[in-house]
Amino acid sequence: MTFKRLLLSGFFIPLMGCSMISSALLNHSGLDKFKKGDYSGAAKDFREALKQNPKMVEAYINLGRTLNEIQNYNDAIDNLNKALALDPKNALAYSSRALAENSTGNYFASLQDCDIALQIAPDLAEAFNNRGFAQYSLGDKSAGVEDYNQAIRLNPEYAEAYNNRGMVKNDDGSYLNAEEDFSRALKLKPDLAVAFNNRALSRIYLGDFKGAIDDCSNALRIRPLLGEAMLNLGVAKYKIGDKKGALDDLAQAKKIGEDTTDSVLIKASSMLLSNLLK
Repeated sequence: MTFKRLLLSGFFIPLMGCSMISSALLNHSGLDKFKKGDYSGAAKDFREALKQNPKMVEAYINLGRTLNEIQNYNDAIDNLNKALALDPKNALAYSSRALAENSTGNYFASLQDCDIALQIAPDLAEAFNNRGFAQYSLGDKSAGVEDYNQAIRLNPEYAEAYNNRGMVKNDDGSYLNAEEDFSRALKLKPDLAVAFNNRALSRIYLGDFKGAIDDCSNALRIRPLLGEAMLNLGVAKYKIGDKKGALDDLAQAKKIGEDTTDSVLIKASSMLLSNLLK
C-alpha cells in the first residue's frame, strides 16, 4: 500500500537560521536512508530534524511514512496528526494517515482521509490505492477495484496497486488474472514480499505447487516472519506429498501467529495441523 514518495525540504535559502539548515540536512539524510531501506536510521534522522525544527511539516510526514514501513502505525498516526495540525491541506499527510488507519482496521477513517486527500490533490495515486483497500476491506469490491484501476492509470508503475487488485481477483476466483497482477507488481518491485505470498496462493489454486513453494520461499527470504507465507508453504508442500515438511512449516506458522498475536493465523494453522495429524 505504501507509495514511497517523500518530501524534501529545500535548504539553500538566504539568511536561514542554523537550526533550520541543520533540520533540512537531517531530513535529506533521512530520505537517503529511507530509499535504501534503512528505516531505523531514517526515523532517527527525521526525529532529530524535528528537534531542530518542531514545525517542519515535511519531517513529520516523512517520519510518519517511515513508521508505516516498520508497522509502527500508532506512532505514524501521531506524527501525521502533527503534520496536519501545521498544514491542514496537505494531501500526502492525509493519504499517509489513511494507510496507517487501514493497517489498524480503521477503514471508515481511512475512507474519510482519502476523500479529503483527493479533494486537495485529485491525481494522487496513492490516495486512490489506499481508498481502494478501505473499500475492499469494507466489502465493496467493485469500488475497491475501481480505485485500484485509477491508481494504476495515474501511476502505471505502482506495484502495490497491482498487488492489491490481484488480491480482489484471488477472492473472486480469477486466479490467472490475479497471478498476472502479482507478477506485474513483482516486476516493478522485486522485494514486495506480500506479492510473492499472494501469487503463491494463486498458484496453489491453479495447481502449480512448485511455483507456489518458490514464491513462499522468496517471500520468507524478504520477510522471515511473514506468517501467511509460512502457512502457504506448508500447504504447497503437503500438496506435493511432503507431509513432514508441511507439518514443520505449519507449526512454524502457528508460532509466528502466537508471537505476533495474530488470531487468524493461529486459527488457520491450528486447523490445518489438526487435519494433517489425523
